[in-house]
Amino acid sequence: MHLFGLRRCLQPILIAVFLSAFVAPIASADGPDQSLPPPPPLRDVRFGAVEAYTAPEAATAAGVGWTRILFWWHQVQPGGPHDWNAFYFPDGVLNQELNANRELAGIVAGTPAWASDTGSPHAVPAGLYLSYDDPNNLWGQFIYRLAQRYKGQINHWIIWNEPDIWEPNHPGFTWDGSVQDYVQLLKIARRAAKAANPDAVIHLAATTYWWDYEYGREQYFKRLLDAIVADPEAAAEDSFFDVASLHIYFKPQQVWDVTRYFRMELDRHGLGNKRLWINETNAPPSSDPLHPAPGLRFPISLEQQANFVIQAWALGLAAGAERVSLYKTRDESSLAEGVEPYGMIRKDGSVRPVFWTYRALVTYLGHYTSAHLLQDGPVRRVVVERGELGQTTIVWNTGPTARRAIVPTEANQALLVDELGPVEILTAHGGGYALTLPPAVGEIAGTTYLLVEGPGMDLQIPRPAGDGLASPVATGPPPTLTVEVTISPEPTTTAAPDSNPPPTATLPTTAGGGPSPTATATPSPAPSATPSPSLTASSTASATPSPSVTTTPTASPEPAVRRSSIFPARTGLSRNTTLLLVILGSTLAAAILSVLLWRRFRPT
Repeated sequence: MHLFGLRRCLQPILIAVFLSAFVAPIASADGPDQSLPPPPPLRDVRFGAVEAYTAPEAATAAGVGWTRILFWWHQVQPGGPHDWNAFYFPDGVLNQELNANRELAGIVAGTPAWASDTGSPHAVPAGLYLSYDDPNNLWGQFIYRLAQRYKGQINHWIIWNEPDIWEPNHPGFTWDGSVQDYVQLLKIARRAAKAANPDAVIHLAATTYWWDYEYGREQYFKRLLDAIVADPEAAAEDSFFDVASLHIYFKPQQVWDVTRYFRMELDRHGLGNKRLWINETNAPPSSDPLHPAPGLRFPISLEQQANFVIQAWALGLAAGAERVSLYKTRDESSLAEGVEPYGMIRKDGSVRPVFWTYRALVTYLGHYTSAHLLQDGPVRRVVVERGELGQTTIVWNTGPTARRAIVPTEANQALLVDELGPVEILTAHGGGYALTLPPAVGEIAGTTYLLVEGPGMDLQIPRPAGDGLASPVATGPPPTLTVEVTISPEPTTTAAPDSNPPPTATLPTTAGGGPSPTATATPSPAPSATPSPSLTASSTASATPSPSVTTTPTASPEPAVRRSSIFPARTGLSRNTTLLLVILGSTLAAAILSVLLWRRFRPT
């Protein structure tokens, strides 16, 4: 058969395959196809999501300002101290993130087999107690080279991950050294990184809190700070770190409790000038119809996940965190059914409702300058000041029954926003906005509302079509990178022990009977368009209490704004499945037609 004839016969098949490669990633599982929305009208580098490079276009559309990249030392230098795997994190992916104006933070862990006596990736590196620039200090040599290579591109370096997980057989176990060994690891990392890049910002490894609490141990974070301040070299070297980090999941109240505990420990150790970041938070859904995971410890719906993220951001900022980051941007392509799905983006490229929630947070909390928490019975209210953009109040109900709330205001109007975006303009009556707050379901409150006042209410973002369940994302598969962090064990609902208590969120009562404000977290001024590593945070008390939220029980859980039922039951084939069947059928038909044509016109 002539080559031209073969090419002509195969052409329909090639076209079908070519189109399927582009159509499949953006096909919606419910409703009409749509592409990504534009980026939010506001940008704030302090809003983070882990591994944004796995769905870069979607991360930009969500408004992700910073992201974290995991550098496994044993994979970057697998063959020895002079080895370097340039393909571990490709420069093309790095430049893609930098061109998206995202700030990058590298997390470093994993001792190579050649760099320790035991060959374990959890081992204390050989030569760690030598000078950082000694050729036999293998860790110091690696950090210097890493910081030098990425100077000006990655300035933030997180030193190891969750060293408080002490059980060697647990998949999250990463550190087999003592607390003092970790202080030395930190000290050498700071010296080496600063020598290579004076602008390097050094972060403590994030800890889980719950591993020590569950087993009645003194908190690793406290033990670590004790060891740091006791080190005779610490005072001259700014205590060896710039930023403290934590991971917290599943329960909004514990975001407040644990963040306040970390902030107070820093203050108690004379380290109140240190910044505090929440590097991971989320409440992964168990009932996503496109990725069911019914056996999870915490049953969580897609709507609950979205509302958790709002509450976690609000409480984290109010408790003194400078930044918060969602774990994570996209599910792994290998994620098995029944496994916790953490991504804003599913592995098929469709977005979960929390994607729209994240966009709303960036738009209506961005450029925050301070935040403080007020509570009145089961109603929580976080007031976020935004400078020239005005003020946003986040309000929700933690009780088992719906509550009628009057949110006080000195303004006349506010933009009402829920977990999917703007809803309507509310007009104040009698000095407040009337809302009916749905009851909480388990540990997570029902619909959480944002009341946006001032110039910030003029910022508009579109709501997703329908319920936001499975809006498509115009993105291909994520790059093939080995950058996975094991999630720490889930917390329990038990209160912390007296020997190591997190602060309670119950606020003292003023003489007038209303709630007093909490300590106010005062982050740095709103960032400019260019990411800056110099953001700082301090914790100060508000001078005067804000007026209370007047609440009364209501018999009906009906929200102030009537909406169609969110996330309804779905039946039948998904649109993705239908489209795939059409493509396969067309391909098969084209193949049969090609064979028939070849038989009809083949040379004799």
